[in-house]
Amino acid sequence: MSDTKYDNDIPLRPDLSNDVVESLILKKVLTDQTYTHLFLESFDKRWFDSEDIKLQLGICLKHFKRYDSVPNRSLMSAYVDKLSETNDSLTQRKKSILDAYDDALDLDISKSDEQDNLFVEKQVLSFIREKALYYAIMDNIERIESKKDPTKCIEAFEKALGVTLYKDLGADYFTDIAGHFDDLCSPESKVPLGIGCLDRTTNGGISSDGDCLLVFMAQPCLGKSLMLSNIAKKVLDSNGFALVITLELSEKMYQRRFSAHISGNNIDNLRETRKDSQAKIEKYFTQHPGSKLVVKRFPENSVTTMNLENYIDKLIKTIGRTPDIIFVDYLNLMLPKNKTYNSTMYERVGDVARDLRALSAKFGRPVVTATQVNTEGYNTSNIGLENTSESKGIAHTADVVIALSQEEDDIEAGCINAKFLKNRYGKNHVRNRLSIDYETLVIDDFDVQTGNDAGDIVDSVKNNNDDDFGGLF
Repeated sequence: MSDTKYDNDIPLRPDLSNDVVESLILKKVLTDQTYTHLFLESFDKRWFDSEDIKLQLGICLKHFKRYDSVPNRSLMSAYVDKLSETNDSLTQRKKSILDAYDDALDLDISKSDEQDNLFVEKQVLSFIREKALYYAIMDNIERIESKKDPTKCIEAFEKALGVTLYKDLGADYFTDIAGHFDDLCSPESKVPLGIGCLDRTTNGGISSDGDCLLVFMAQPCLGKSLMLSNIAKKVLDSNGFALVITLELSEKMYQRRFSAHISGNNIDNLRETRKDSQAKIEKYFTQHPGSKLVVKRFPENSVTTMNLENYIDKLIKTIGRTPDIIFVDYLNLMLPKNKTYNSTMYERVGDVARDLRALSAKFGRPVVTATQVNTEGYNTSNIGLENTSESKGIAHTADVVIALSQEEDDIEAGCINAKFLKNRYGKNHVRNRLSIDYETLVIDDFDVQTGNDAGDIVDSVKNNNDDDFGGLF
């Protein structure tokens, strides 16, 4: 499992003084086209206190838009002379304007190139967001007070918070074909789920670098949360970091489950077996010193992925490590980031699914969550995507959807069926037989737990709404 540190938290206020940040922005616009393009999209002269820097930024951006380059000092001087023909005050200010140009280029805050680039990015983005949010309020406050309509303000807020530097322009397929196959053949490009049949069906697991949403789907009390805790335990087995965000079960309930998983003792007898269980868990940690487990409870129907982003940012900054998989229990108990009071349940849940997948992309880690089936999916193993509860937007967004079910004899036999309804990593319509130990709540391959030979089964019954294109979509 990766122990890469995540270091992209944006401070709410710049660490540098405002005049230094303004000079820093002028320097970056003059020397780095990434920043020039950024301010082409978002420049507002009201953000700047320095009249000299404000003027030069306006000149730079207009020049860049026409000639695809920024003016050097001689050109800047010529522009000031031209503008002075209609503005006498600029003649008197010319020296201070050019001094500001020189000061900006001479500005040096670096300790090393890498640290400097990250530091500058934080300061500039923080400056833009802070100023843009302020003017979003001031420009719309009259409309909010008179018409009770915050729509324009919300749109401006979203635009301000969405400002970013697009340094990565995408994958150049033919230029980096060798790198593509290196990644394809690298075991580190996948995070195993740790349950053999599920890993075989996904060709080794799910994407380790994000852009992945895996959803377990089942009726109530059939093992959705247990699947999350079992896969989290498998992450720990590989010295990984599992973050479990629960909106249903308490932190203590999840801790009990992990204690049973790790100690191998009956979950109902952990008090009686405390000494033995604690010793086994401590031994497990000495054997897996890189493992990390954090369980965080949030109230249901009260948080959005923006709240989760802020929490995870703080967690990563505190621990100095990014979770290998983010578990959310469960999707339907969250609110969409851009919620509206008149949105339907269908829209709300679909939006949450998209928000969670975006969360995966932001942190570069897969998100594993759960949802319920609708009533037509109760007490049947023939579950399809049309049985997704509340919103088919979940099925449209998720990369993997696995339906859990039990038939009449499965409870007594200690079995759960896991059917792949959608699988971008391999075949669809594969049904796997899993075993569950009701004392330790451990879920694994049926043959691992029982010694039986139970291979993967390709389900011959396909719903009309399902496709036959495997991992293509």
